[in-house]
Amino acid sequence: MAAIVPITPGVLHILHKVHDLNIVHTMHDMRTIHAPARDAERDMKKKDDWVTREQVAEECEKLLAEGKPIHAINANMVIDRLRTKGRRTVYKYVEMWRTSKLGAAPLPPFVLDEENGRRLVAIFTGMLGEIVRDDRQAAADLVAVADQRAAAAESDRHGLLVSLEATEQERDDAMDQLRVAQDTIEKIRMWGTTQEVLAATFRQERDDLLKRYMPPAPAVANDVTDDDTLRCLETSHPEMMPEPKPVCVSCPVSNWYVADDSLGCYCKAMHKYPWTPGRSLPLCDTRQQAREALLASRND
Repeated sequence: MAAIVPITPGVLHILHKVHDLNIVHTMHDMRTIHAPARDAERDMKKKDDWVTREQVAEECEKLLAEGKPIHAINANMVIDRLRTKGRRTVYKYVEMWRTSKLGAAPLPPFVLDEENGRRLVAIFTGMLGEIVRDDRQAAADLVAVADQRAAAAESDRHGLLVSLEATEQERDDAMDQLRVAQDTIEKIRMWGTTQEVLAATFRQERDDLLKRYMPPAPAVANDVTDDDTLRCLETSHPEMMPEPKPVCVSCPVSNWYVADDSLGCYCKAMHKYPWTPGRSLPLCDTRQQAREALLASRND
């Protein structure tokens, strides 16, 4: 025996959604039967020529007059009759018409018999299946996005590691070059020190050889030279006399003079200034030749 279930707002909402989505098997069968003829005759209107609320209400009233239950009238029926594109607009106008009609007349009781129960179970099962499939697809999309981001992060990490290794290698190469440069500088310093030691040793050996094999400078004979400048200085300004005395003091061809409170010497044989204050000049061949020539002329 079928049970009489009162129409509550929740049940009414479910029934409206069921019929609007064309999930009821009877409506699906009806649409399947009339689909070829409807598709052949359909001539959709342009977007700017959609139906109005009054047209939708008029078609709903015609369907109600044809014996369609008020809860079975849906937007697809109106769209098929009006041949229009405005589905969302038609859905809204159908709901507005249904709400106004239900406010004017009570709804018939909903009979929950075995057949309707199976239909409701099938409807809810299908809805749950759609929800599960949507959730699974969303989860799969999230996993795919996460995998892509993980792969990108791994690629970035690998790139950073490679860059870090290259930077460390460059640092090690720079440190090696610095160590080589420091070793080279140290070798140059050691070589310079060695050269200085060798130069000092060479100078010492040279001086020793000169002292050993070179004859001492002959004593200066004061009676050989007749230079008036030196004689005057020796008497009046002995502090200006050259010390140590160069060979030019006893050279017959030397020309001594005082300029700007400084003593100078000019060689008439070499035509140059061989001696300056502070300079040592122990030997000179020109002096020896000039002395020999002077002694020879005196002997003659």
